[in-house]
Amino acid sequence: MNTKKILSQGALLFVSTICFTAANGQLKLADDKNSEKLTPKEFAIPTSPLFDLLGVAPNQVARTADIKDFKVDWSFKNWKVNPNIAIQAQPVWELFYNRKKLDKYQKASAFKRTLASLDLSVGAVQGENSDRRIGGAVKINLYKQKDPLLIKGVYDEVQKTFDEELLELKAKEKKLLHLLDSVTKPADIQTAREELKNNDTQLASFYSRRNSAIQQKAASFIADNWNKAYVDFAYGKIYTYNTDSAGSIRKLQLNRNTGNGAWINFGLGIGKRGLVSGLVRTTFYEEELTFNIKDNNTGDETVQTAIAGNQLFSAGINFRYGGPIYNFFVEFIG
Repeated sequence: MNTKKILSQGALLFVSTICFTAANGQLKLADDKNSEKLTPKEFAIPTSPLFDLLGVAPNQVARTADIKDFKVDWSFKNWKVNPNIAIQAQPVWELFYNRKKLDKYQKASAFKRTLASLDLSVGAVQGENSDRRIGGAVKINLYKQKDPLLIKGVYDEVQKTFDEELLELKAKEKKLLHLLDSVTKPADIQTAREELKNNDTQLASFYSRRNSAIQQKAASFIADNWNKAYVDFAYGKIYTYNTDSAGSIRKLQLNRNTGNGAWINFGLGIGKRGLVSGLVRTTFYEEELTFNIKDNNTGDETVQTAIAGNQLFSAGINFRYGGPIYNFFVEFIG
């Protein structure tokens, strides 16, 4: 296995993701100037799939949620900052469905909406023995009982009210501009300018006020459906390297900390306050074994190495009680 090649590929992927994140950040800032995009956010902010695979998430049995944005996860240990970071994004959503209106997403086929939930994450974590674990993971939602982006009626009333307001504000602006061109009295000019200023203030805050109203509607819907059933599938790959005293990456380790993992998360609500989540995961890894071979004729011993393939299965269950914002959980995994 070519360690340098793997390292360079991992570094390239990591840097590319950071650049993509920075580019999106610039686009997002530009978009905030007119705040036209409307994306109802979920209450639950999920841990990145990579942190799930690395085992550094607060809970090992993950709860589903769509970030619909770019996200950075930091992992802290012993109240000290470690260079543990994961960058997460949903590229299909960003490229095709993150628009001013939700019509394209709502009219898309079930298969395309499933693709829109595709979630990518890359990152690195420092292990117990100062080793460096670098990897990536992909997750996709296979089933969601309730999708807040598909409930058209939730936002129709808000959209209609604000569309009417926008027409009134633009008509008033046109009327005031025409009035300024025709009046001659200083008092009338001052009054028209004050009204135009107030109207411009309303126009400037229009999109943010409209989106805030939509977010409130969405939040109410999500709160009522926070524990609905779901099924997620994920796959990830991790490389673990020895590091020197300066923290530089050295040799690739072949053990259970380097390998692939595939898992399914699923959940089912119980009443309005309960959620039972499950995890089924399988991991594949190669382990380097060192042993001595003795020559019976000469008595000499030679050191030999071999690579053995291994596969592990694990499963877990999580019981969560509470609501969309605050809840308590207990889980068992083995």
